[in-house]
Amino acid sequence: MLSDVPAREVEGEEVGTFALTRDYFATDLMWAAYKGNAKEVERIIDDQPTQLRQKATGDVKIGRWPICKGTALMIAAVRGHERVVELLVKKENGVRDSNRKTALMFAAWSGYPECIKLLLEKEGRMQDSNDKTALMFAAQNGYTECVTLLLEEEGCMQKSGGMTALMFAAEKGHLECVELLMEREGGLRDNNGWTALMFAAYNGHTGCVRLLCERKGERDALGWTNLIYSAYFGDTNAIKSSLHEKRRADITGMTALMWAARQGHQGAVEILFEHEKEMKDKDGNTAVMHALMNKHTDIALLLRKHEASFWTPLMHAAADGNVEAVKKYLSGKDKKNNDDETALIIAARAGHKNIVELLDPTDEDGVTALMRAADRSNLPAVRALLPLQGGQKATGDVKIGRWPICKGTALMRAAARGHAGAAKVLLEKEEGLRDSSGWTALMFAAWYGHPECVELFLEKEGGLRDNNGWTALMFAAHSGHTGCARLLLKKEGCMQRGDGMTALMFAAEKGHLECVKLLMEKEGGMRDSGGWTALMCAAKYGHPDCARLLLEREKDMKNNDRETAFDVAERYGHPDCARLLCKRTNEHDVSSWTPLMRAAANGDIDVVKRYLSDRNTRNSERDTALIIAVRAGHKNIVKLPDFTDKDGVTALMRAVDRNDVDTVKALVPLQAGQKTTGNVEIGELSMYGGTALIIAAARGHAEIVEILLEKEGRMQDSNDKTALMFAAQNGYTECVTLLLEEEGCMQKSGGMTALMFAAEKGHLECVELLMEREGGLRDNNGWTALMFAAWRGHTDCARLLLEEEGDMRDNSKRTALDVARQSGYREVIAILEGQGGTSGN
Repeated sequence: MLSDVPAREVEGEEVGTFALTRDYFATDLMWAAYKGNAKEVERIIDDQPTQLRQKATGDVKIGRWPICKGTALMIAAVRGHERVVELLVKKENGVRDSNRKTALMFAAWSGYPECIKLLLEKEGRMQDSNDKTALMFAAQNGYTECVTLLLEEEGCMQKSGGMTALMFAAEKGHLECVELLMEREGGLRDNNGWTALMFAAYNGHTGCVRLLCERKGERDALGWTNLIYSAYFGDTNAIKSSLHEKRRADITGMTALMWAARQGHQGAVEILFEHEKEMKDKDGNTAVMHALMNKHTDIALLLRKHEASFWTPLMHAAADGNVEAVKKYLSGKDKKNNDDETALIIAARAGHKNIVELLDPTDEDGVTALMRAADRSNLPAVRALLPLQGGQKATGDVKIGRWPICKGTALMRAAARGHAGAAKVLLEKEEGLRDSSGWTALMFAAWYGHPECVELFLEKEGGLRDNNGWTALMFAAHSGHTGCARLLLKKEGCMQRGDGMTALMFAAEKGHLECVKLLMEKEGGMRDSGGWTALMCAAKYGHPDCARLLLEREKDMKNNDRETAFDVAERYGHPDCARLLCKRTNEHDVSSWTPLMRAAANGDIDVVKRYLSDRNTRNSERDTALIIAVRAGHKNIVKLPDFTDKDGVTALMRAVDRNDVDTVKALVPLQAGQKTTGNVEIGELSMYGGTALIIAAARGHAEIVEILLEKEGRMQDSNDKTALMFAAQNGYTECVTLLLEEEGCMQKSGGMTALMFAAEKGHLECVELLMEREGGLRDNNGWTALMFAAWRGHTDCARLLLEEEGDMRDNSKRTALDVARQSGYREVIAILEGQGGTSGN
């Protein structure tokens, strides 16, 4: 969805919803990229490097395509500013927008081959949230030059649902793209068993159909007999000689008569209707409906004599678009034919908008026939009306249960009522739309507790907020719908409203115990802008069961007014909660608490200074004074028991180094994201400008890597080295597995990758994990991972990498075999020579 930033004029250009303002964290770099101002981009890279890799907080619509929380590189790519892309590609490659689209995809969508050349090496084979590739975008829009560039790298990849680039090209009728893609992708099927031929045929692209049918087995795969093929092209002579194949259907249930009717071949229809009349496809449509859908009225009239004998005069009038006759027979609008169709469905399939309005008029609040069909989950009517009325919004409000849909869509109404079948059909046209309050269909499904609908909408609408900053998870938690909350948690957990409220806080406020149980692990310990926690919300509204559950996670925390949850319960007059909180707050084994711990809990800085020598002591709950201070939110106290040293090493980094998981969890909210300012030695490795995550990866502390990844993933030390590279260099496979998705394909200064570090050190399992993602990448000297393995004599790694990188050469035209010979490792030389390795000498 596009954000609600108003359109603005820029030097005579209508930019549309353009979120590049300071209020929305926009940058000068993004603006310079949009204008194609290469000199300004160069200046910003030199003077303000912090703007690099920064994402917009809103969405940018350029032309027909929104970039959802994207980067300057994406903006330059979609505009085709080649020089700007060249400047930014080394700095921002591999970053994705909130729909997981890359700069390469935007360049392909807009048809800029020069930009594709610059981006392909770094971003090829990446897929967006629908598993769609750059090649698919190029094919869909008919950009043959872009398709040619992308084919080798991305051919045969399939999106969710199984569609390929060839299918997209065939669906849109891009003949030259079909010709380019056919050899590589011909014969592949989507999840419904459709091949490119069916997409071309169904959309009437005869040139593509002829071309695809030349491929052996293509027709057979769809169940196209000679009769069906002849009917599609209207070849009456061939039809007559193939009538022995009559009444056979293809994989969609379409017969020769249906295809002839759909394509408008009257001669073919006249031959076939006696043999195949009244047969139906898998959607229940007869040949007459296929003729009507494609506006072949003469053929529809011919077929109605044989297929529509149970039609009323109103149905005939609706099919013909005869307004006067429709008015005359309007009283019969609720009658159905033998196929369970009303005149409304017939008019809609025939595309007669004026007849649809006569039969089921849009009311004064803008409620359409489609919306009413969605309300009653009338699937045939929804399918028929969607092409005519899909995407329309009501002009008034409708109240369903406790909440109004303000100027909403048919999909929102189906979602609010839990009509999953209708919702699935409506998604095609209405997914991602909002009502005037900013609500999406997902939010209505979550609010009313319909998990089947939530599952349908989650991929596209998850993570969006309404006009007041609420998410679907917050609505589910507020209403106590645990099933919906469980589905939403992964995508929307830890999101906060403008005032800092979380879904857990809403669940606690309303006393929804099961939701609190579900949300507590992910959102426990979070605070709103007033410092309030979920425990305080439960205490304020008197929900002792929720308070009891939250105590272990949030006890002793104080809000900005220095109140604990006990203070809140007491102030708002909930004695049950107050007694529970008072008892549990004083439940500590007092003998195990040192004076330092008590001072840390109370924020008493002078006493803390006096007892600092006890800072490593733990109480019976295994907490140190440092952990107690962190949980109480005393940032000034935290610095005293475990200060940041002269090299910028923080308490969090020291906790990571000694694998102290509890302390790490406590310190993450305060110190995650900081870097060292000096050099730090980690075993044989040294790190300058590193992070806590890098230390965890270098030490092989996998549990801590998982904790820190969200906060510090993709951060690099002063040599541009990532946590993944340290893990790979030290052979920590579990850490490599955790880090690969976030940091794969990143390169340090000099161009080395995690795979190269693993290969150089001979860590075979790490090489296996990294090879698919990073195989084929080069450093600044043109060296590959195989060359590093050959240089160091790691036989098994060389054997594994040989197929992917055996014939690659460095900047001096040397191969891995040359490197192995120079290093003198005979076993590696034998492997490389035995598998046909080449030499540059």
